[in-house]
Amino acid sequence: MARLRAEATAEGLAAQQAPAAAAEDAARVRGQLAEERAAWDEERQDLVGQLAEVRAATAAARQTAAVAQDTLDAAVAAHRAELDEREAAAARAAAAHGAEVRRLSGALEGARTEAAAAAARAEAADVRAGSADNEAASAIRRAQEAEAEAARLQAQVATARGAAEAA
Repeated sequence: MARLRAEATAEGLAAQQAPAAAAEDAARVRGQLAEERAAWDEERQDLVGQLAEVRAATAAARQTAAVAQDTLDAAVAAHRAELDEREAAAARAAAAHGAEVRRLSGALEGARTEAAAAAARAEAADVRAGSADNEAASAIRRAQEAEAEAARLQAQVATARGAAEAA
């Protein structure tokens, strides 16, 4: 019985100390939880700050990208306009050179006709052979000058066409 009494006394004593130990454990756990919560709150505040920085950086990057895209669009439009103007200028130059070549071809044909007429007159008029030879030589010189001018203009037309095609 004494043994039972000792066990009961030990159990009673343990039962009396259990609430105090539980209260102590609860207080310790509450302290740990409060420390963890404070650490979590601090970490959360840091993350909120980092999130705000990332959002601000994202907004700035979007703004920079929009400005860069606008600049790129403007540069492309300006380049396209310049190319269109160069093509139009090349077309105008080619048309002008073509008209000049046609005009000079007509002048050349006229000069050739004039040279042929002068030669025919020279043959028909032996009496005026000296003056007719001079007229024919003059007409031939003009024809040669016109042919040289036509060749020069044809070379310019070829150069202009090459430049237009390169552009």
